Amino acid sequence: MISDVGFGCFSRKINSGVQLAFQKNLHKEKAASSLSYLDKDVFSSALNQEYKNDISFLGNIQRSIKEAWKDSIVREMIEKSVMCGNFKECPEFGKAFLERIDALCSSKLSNDEIYKELSKFFEKIRPQIDNSFATDDEKRFQRRVGQVKDILGNKKVEIFTDVGCGDGEITSAIGSALKLKKDKVTGLEVYIRPDKTYPFTIKQFDGVKIPLPDNSQDLVTLFTVLHHAENPDGLLKEIRRILSPNGKLIVREFDAKNDSEKLFNVVMDEMLYKVYTSYDGVPVREDGYHSCSEWEIC
Repeated sequence: MISDVGFGCFSRKINSGVQLAFQKNLHKEKAASSLSYLDKDVFSSALNQEYKNDISFLGNIQRSIKEAWKDSIVREMIEKSVMCGNFKECPEFGKAFLERIDALCSSKLSNDEIYKELSKFFEKIRPQIDNSFATDDEKRFQRRVGQVKDILGNKKVEIFTDVGCGDGEITSAIGSALKLKKDKVTGLEVYIRPDKTYPFTIKQFDGVKIPLPDNSQDLVTLFTVLHHAENPDGLLKEIRRILSPNGKLIVREFDAKNDSEKLFNVVMDEMLYKVYTSYDGVPVREDGYHSCSEWEIC
């Protein structure tokens, strides 16, 4: 957890044409990311603008866990995340996990080799901590569903797509909360797990081109996906295309305010994809993480 972040919406500024303003502090929550929504007309205006202070998304990862562990600020953030996050209900395993990280980062192993060793270690202790992880996930799903319902208010949603749906758990939870039939919920994913059964329509896509008709979706969610995107502008334009005239896009992204927070997010994402799950191959770019103000410019 990095800081207090406001959950809010993008809307037009009064007397400022099509400029967007991030309305913060509608809700407060300790979080490392920000949740926002965009009505289609405002969204379209934003995409048609050209910003002089555009921010870069592309690039290759430069630093990872060994560099992070040498940085006292980032190391403390990792330690807090491990002990107060996934290992909160089983601190003895969290402590052992951190000790393993320390030993590996002091070795001559490369970053990739360290993640492989951590994955082996995690698999050994997984049977004893799976229930704790599941409990934490369930709370997170319900929190996300509540935020989405708060944003939607009385808006009627008849068809919904989650872009970058991952394992589909949150997608399914939102679809159920909105009382949608399975054929009215679509998950789009670049990396579909072959061992996973999705309780909704699952479609693989290339990260940009969306295989859905124009003006077809009442709601699109984009949860911590943009920082992975190789072509975020193209992806957002595709989302605009598939949104219905009164459709909404709900976005959640990391609020990384400085280099330490960006490096921390790199390590947390790599831990997720290379240690906790089997999604190794998902692109992680240090310069894909931005602060709320930088996301506004985008």
